[in-house]
Amino acid sequence: MSAYNASLTAIMTEYGVSDEVAQMKAAMSNDTWIENMEAGDTDDREELIAEVIDAPVSKALNITGEQFVDTMSDAAVEFFSTASIYWATEGNFSFYNSAKWSYKKPHSKPENAFKCAA
Repeated sequence: MSAYNASLTAIMTEYGVSDEVAQMKAAMSNDTWIENMEAGDTDDREELIAEVIDAPVSKALNITGEQFVDTMSDAAVEFFSTASIYWATEGNFSFYNSAKWSYKKPHSKPENAFKCAA
């Protein structure tokens, strides 16, 4: 298990959201959800994100998915949309060059990576 996966597992266990995250991932893998995310505008994407994150966010943070999405900038909504489509269609996810990739053409050269968040 990678360090990232171990950290993510520890966070899910700490907040007791493992089942909710599994349900979220399943919903994000749904072809209709992906199509709606790809075709939607920012408002549509905000609604889709709010729905899919509601259960884990409600349980872990005691706020709704809609309240969480209201804190996101349009750029964050776009990033989440692109990242979730990439994850759903490729079955994996990498933070390397995350600002430069899309789900259509991923970049995976760690030597060019930069740290975007801790």
